[in-house]
Amino acid sequence: MESVLRKWMHEPGVALFYDGTALGNANLADKVTITNSRNESVTLFLDTATHLPVKKSFAWRDLSDKYQNVEEETYDNYKPCRAS
Repeated sequence: MESVLRKWMHEPGVALFYDGTALGNANLADKVTITNSRNESVTLFLDTATHLPVKKSFAWRDLSDKYQNVEEETYDNYKPCRAS
């Protein structure tokens, strides 16, 4: 996710799509898809109340068997921390 938010967002040709609300990790979330100029895309699910990410989804096609694979990461149990 760090690469998407820190690098992709500054590249030319990046597009953001708001896909409405959806369930992400059993929470109501805003679904946002980020696509770069190489036609790679990542879908982020952001909690509607806190705007923190609850899930990241990335789909890619395997070159050997041509099937689409989906990788998902879920995030939960955020805790505040103090800056030192």
